[in-house]
Amino acid sequence: MAALGAVMVVSASGCGDGGGKDERILEAVCSEPPRATVENFMAVRLPPSAQVAQIDCKGFTDTFVRARVDVPRTELDTLISGANFSGPLRPGYRPFADTATDTLGWKVDAIVSVAGHEESCLSAKDVAACATGLAGRRVMVDLDDPARAVFYLEAFTS
Repeated sequence: MAALGAVMVVSASGCGDGGGKDERILEAVCSEPPRATVENFMAVRLPPSAQVAQIDCKGFTDTFVRARVDVPRTELDTLISGANFSGPLRPGYRPFADTATDTLGWKVDAIVSVAGHEESCLSAKDVAACATGLAGRRVMVDLDDPARAVFYLEAFTS
């Protein structure tokens, strides 16, 4: 299988100090190789067969990282358990709106078979999400292809 090259987009906007703490966090997170960013910042342990196809880093007062990860269907359960989500993926759940992901080229509204999960450290019901050190994470899995799954992930600080 040919390895996919990862696409990385980084943008940061500062306010006032021209190089504040949030920009330094963003730079540190997104200067890592894409696989390390997914594993270290997003708190998702990837199986060896997983390919990080895209990373998008943005920040202002918070740091947002979005990633697209392709994995063989045989590794689906391994990736899900390696993410240690605070709850199970829900069939049919779409935590991403198409308009929010258009700039990334994610056509999430076109996916027929989907499962998703959303967790927030800001919610009392998602206390387990706080163990990641993130304010929240969202995942949507494209299950349309019987041979592979595509994970769309977002993690953010607050």
